[in-house]
Amino acid sequence: MERLIQFDFERATCPSCGGKKSRRRYSGRGEGKTFHSQSFSARKTPEGIYPPYRECRSCSLLYASPALSPEHLGYQTCDTVDWEEAAWAAEAYHEWLIPRLTGLPSGKALDIGCGEARFLLQLDPLQFSERVGYEPSSTHTLAGLRIEKKFFEGEEAPESFSLVTAFQVLEHLIEPAKSLRQIYSCLKPGGLLCVVSHNSRAWTHRLLSTKSPVLDLQHYQVFSPPSLSKLLTEIGFKDTQCFSFPNTYPLHYWTKLAPLPSAVKTWVKERPWGRLPLRLSLGNFATLARR
Repeated sequence: MERLIQFDFERATCPSCGGKKSRRRYSGRGEGKTFHSQSFSARKTPEGIYPPYRECRSCSLLYASPALSPEHLGYQTCDTVDWEEAAWAAEAYHEWLIPRLTGLPSGKALDIGCGEARFLLQLDPLQFSERVGYEPSSTHTLAGLRIEKKFFEGEEAPESFSLVTAFQVLEHLIEPAKSLRQIYSCLKPGGLLCVVSHNSRAWTHRLLSTKSPVLDLQHYQVFSPPSLSKLLTEIGFKDTQCFSFPNTYPLHYWTKLAPLPSAVKTWVKERPWGRLPLRLSLGNFATLARR
């Protein structure tokens, strides 16, 4: 079902620091056109439709205002995720994070936006007493894990998780500061938060400008290492570190994200060498922080 795009969700203050001063960065494209459920799928082909974005003068967060009304968000029922690409992503997250899981207190693990829970399944059940996921879309999980449909619907007990992960999630949250405070409260002392996000200051984003896939209908904000570090520190997180994050995907996935003609993208995908894996750091960053 298609709906008319209307950017009518005004945000008078920065959703991260609450700052009132900002400057216009991007004017927005696509208002008056239509969107559909696939517009909210993960790793979709960029549509070139995005809301106006502002940059906070206090914390440098890039945020949409006015944005698409939250009531129109379609990812709750979206079944258009490419699960082969999701499997590549889960493997990259696992490979990068596992060597860094040292000195954690015993407890549960939580993955926010877990999809079909491939990352959770790769976590050692001997290290975590329970593996929990939050996933709003109508996906099929691969195992009988506890999956909640809404963010903190289960009203998790304070200080109950030793690990919380959120991969490519912060961009989609209406109130990211509030959500991160909830995460902080449910982490055990010494517990670890791992976030992977788009980087609004990445060289690829600056190079592509208005053609960057970071600018998207469903992205309410885009953090950078300085803006996210500032917010996490204000909440109370310690030992915050940001890293450039490498992703491994087939070559045809990388060309799908590039501003190339659709015929070229199709041609690459149909070639046998289009499935060759390619490891690149092109604009995502990982953040580790402890309670």
